[in-house]
Order: sequence, then C-alpha cells, then structure tokens
Amino acid sequence: MSENKKRKFKKRYIWLIVIVLLVALRLALPTIVTKYVNKTLAELDGYTGSISDVDLYLYRGAYTICDLRVEIVENDVKEPFVEIPLTDLSIEWRSILKGAIVGEVVVTDPTINFAFGPTEEQSQTGETVDWVKLVKDLMPIEINRFAVINGDINLKNVSANPDIDAGFQDLDFELTNIRNVESKDSDLPSDAKLTGRSSFGGTIEFTAKADLLRDFPNFNYDARAEGIDLTKFNAVSKDIAGITIEKGTLDVYSEMTGKNKNIEGYVKPLIHDVSFFSWKEKDRSFGEAVKELFVEGAQELVEDRTNKEELTATRIPIAGNIDAPATDAWSTIIDLLVNAYIDRFKGVLDGSIEWEDTQNEIDDVEEDIKAEEVLSDKEKKRREKKREKEREKEKKEREKEEKSKE
Repeated sequence: MSENKKRKFKKRYIWLIVIVLLVALRLALPTIVTKYVNKTLAELDGYTGSISDVDLYLYRGAYTICDLRVEIVENDVKEPFVEIPLTDLSIEWRSILKGAIVGEVVVTDPTINFAFGPTEEQSQTGETVDWVKLVKDLMPIEINRFAVINGDINLKNVSANPDIDAGFQDLDFELTNIRNVESKDSDLPSDAKLTGRSSFGGTIEFTAKADLLRDFPNFNYDARAEGIDLTKFNAVSKDIAGITIEKGTLDVYSEMTGKNKNIEGYVKPLIHDVSFFSWKEKDRSFGEAVKELFVEGAQELVEDRTNKEELTATRIPIAGNIDAPATDAWSTIIDLLVNAYIDRFKGVLDGSIEWEDTQNEIDDVEEDIKAEEVLSDKEKKRREKKREKEREKEKKEREKEEKSKE
C-alpha cells in the first residue's frame, strides 16, 4: 500500500471514529442530563424531585425536561408541590443578534399546590427552597425571558373548618427583557403580563414594567380582577364572622409604582348587588340572622344607587417605604362615604398613578435628603439653636397672653 493511500485511510479512519464518538455522545447525552437534573432536584432543601426524561434539540440550543415533579419530604401534605409536564430551556436567538448570549424558559401546563396549616407538617409553601438558584442550575446561561402557558395555582387552608380551597386557573404569564438586552435607556426596561381566571369566578389581568437588575426592582403596574362571585367566599365568611353572603360580585382594581423602595398606589374594590340576608335561608341560628341583618343595613348606608344596580366601593391609598407601606385608613372611610352620597366610582383603573410623577416626587425628596446631609454640623447646630429660641419666644408669648386674660 502506498504512503498516499495509507494517509487517506488514516484520515477516513479518524473521521469515522469522531463520527461514532459524536453519535455515541448524542445518544448518551439525554441520560447524562436526566441524571444531572434528578440529582439537582433530589438535593432541594426540605423537598425532593424527579423527572422522567430529557429531549435534546442541539440545532436550536435547547433541551426539554419532561414530567418534572417536586414533593415535600416528611410532611402530611399528599399533593406534590410542583408538577410540570413540559419545561423548555433554550438560547434566545434574537438576543444573539444584539450581542448577548442569554436564554429563555417556557413552562407548559404547570400546577403548584400550596397548603397552609396550623403546623409545619400540614403546610407546603416552598419557602425553604432557593428557586432562583434551581433555575440557574438547570440553565447554564442567564435567562432573559420566562413564560408560563396554561398554569394552575391551588391554595388550601387546612386551618379553617371546613378546609378552604381557592386558586387560579388558565394562567398565562410572560416576563421579557429580564437582563435588559433591549431598551437599555429605559427606566423600566422589562415587561410583564399575566392573565387568567379565579376559582371564585371572574378574570384577572396584570401588566407591569420594571427594572429587575436592581437590588430591589423599580416598577409600575396595573392590575384588575373582575366578576368575582362573592357567594364562593361563604366558607371564609362563615368561619371568620358567621355570615352567609346571598349574592353579589366583586371587582378589584389597583395601580402602583415604586422607586428606591418608595411606593405609591391604591387598591379599589367595588362590590355589586351584594346581599347578606334572606328570609328564605334555612338552618340559620337567631344570632347569625341578627348579624347578617345588621351587616345588610350597614352596607345599605354606603351603596351607590345612581344606576339600577347597587354598588359599594372605596379607594384604599397605599404609600410609603416598601419595608412598611402605609394605608390611609381615614381616606378609605371618607371615600366609602363619598361614594354613597356624592360621587360615582367607575369600574376602571383611575390612571392616576404614573411612573414619571412618582419618580419626580421621589427625586425631590431624595434631593432634600441629600441637601440636608451635606450641611455641616456647625450649620445644623446653628439651626437647632434658632429653632429653640423661636420655641422659647412662642412659649413666653403664650404665658403673657394667659396672664393678661387672668
């Protein structure tokens, strides 16, 4: 065999080995990744998890996790905490064109089951797990988009008697531009949107813009929940207050904006055609009847009857620092009475909370604080002495007036 033929044979042999190794690696990768994911899930704090399989899609830089299941350990709760039939983790290719290598995660048909009980053994909240770290362990690059398709969240309160079940269904959620790949000059570059249904009836909608790269995000959101059936709260109202709701629906609207942990916004609940008392109701004690009749009368005082329907509403302002937000109780009471006798609350968002307005107000406050901080100690002492003299002067004038009256 000539030297040229030997070299060609060697090259073909080497390429054949490389191809065989690549095919073997491709066939082995799903098993390797599955074992890695199962090992990661088994090490969760207070929980354990598993998956059934992994599908690889090398042509688009993605892999899909099948049948993810996370369960709490040493606990009385029977339902798994998390069930996700399909989780797709991939490179976000459009961001590569902008010079960023980031990923996206799409979760399909997930279910989360929360349980709230009198003891830890009867509760399931997931608070012991660092879920952000888990996602980072499963996705080797930073995530720029996160989406949920057709999700369910179930809430069970086993402390009540009987148990109270609630939740949200058909949830679609999308959070984009998390790593600020686009709109870098925007104060709030990330967009979020959530839609779905409540187990109490009606629909929910939430839209927001935020800066998620800060230690505590700046944000601006609008939210609404409409058509909630109040009779579905009877398990709660009977357990807490011994009252049965005969009919009525609830709408809730909210806007809020925040910068540097300072927030401003409101929550506006509107109750339509509510009734607590019915003469036809059976199996009701005399005490319950009196209580329901009293509540019915109190509610009548604050109803708006400008249209055929009966409407009760108020606007609860919320403002302050995020560590201790304050609700203005007097404003809430006054709004409730104004609703009854003066104004008509409309079932819409006010549009009164704007990011720019709040930002300007907070900037003014921050400038005042900075101006105060740069004052020298000497200047502060001088001002304090001046204030003391003014207070002393006012005190003497009051004493003089009192003596003249005597």
